[in-house]
Amino acid sequence: MGREVIELSVKSVYKKELLKEVDDLSPSEMKKIIKILHVVKEEILIKKRVDKQEILKYAGMLKSLGSEKEKVFDDVISRRSLFMGRNVNL
Repeated sequence: MGREVIELSVKSVYKKELLKEVDDLSPSEMKKIIKILHVVKEEILIKKRVDKQEILKYAGMLKSLGSEKEKVFDDVISRRSLFMGRNVNL
């Protein structure tokens, strides 16, 4: 199976799960869920994406990272967006 076929299959499974979750909701509740999804999509998924190349453009010392250190850097970037704008109490 090609990568595109697998991605379509996974996407189809997620769509079915979403539909199953909202199936028993009233129209007004569904409208609220759609609003929540829009907020999550716009405020979290789109705005919080961090472009590694954009960061590297301004961080010359990081351009020569080895593959192992680049993996760590990628991990840090992906986790960083999860906590932007949040107060964490330890």
